[in-house]
Amino acid sequence: MGSSKMVPEIRRVKAADARCYRALLIEALIVHPDCFAGDYSSEIARPLSEVETELERGTTIGVWFGDVLGGIASAVRCDNFKRRHCGTVRNLYVREKFRRMGVASLLLQELLRFATSEVRKLEVQVPLKYENTVRLFERFGFRLCGLLPGSLQVESEELDIWMMTRPLR
Repeated sequence: MGSSKMVPEIRRVKAADARCYRALLIEALIVHPDCFAGDYSSEIARPLSEVETELERGTTIGVWFGDVLGGIASAVRCDNFKRRHCGTVRNLYVREKFRRMGVASLLLQELLRFATSEVRKLEVQVPLKYENTVRLFERFGFRLCGLLPGSLQVESEELDIWMMTRPLR
């Protein structure tokens, strides 16, 4: 049986999963550098211990197919005292072979479940050109609240970013 036919296991990603998580995050940054504020060079330079600490402190959800991590989603609480009631979706990524199977929806649903106990509002930034991603977030109650022109630069290209928000409680 191929790994894509297995029943997915959805769970929080822990420090012990740091190598698998980091490998998938690096893949995401290589395959879609225009979807993430982070970049490949910074990620590969980061010590694994920092990744482990991040996984223990934040909310990162993973979907496993057997022993293969097929997708990730993470959110963090805003650091600023006056914005501590808000969280930000940092990443949502599904490996190509696991797409069109509802994995992103599973990840987002679980991420929202965890975030509801931590913050009152969740925000996400999505590049304008990724209409399917905007529609996914809209299906989960996120609403467009503004366009940030040229706010993400990938090499020489400046990308417009949609700011989206969703009240959680």
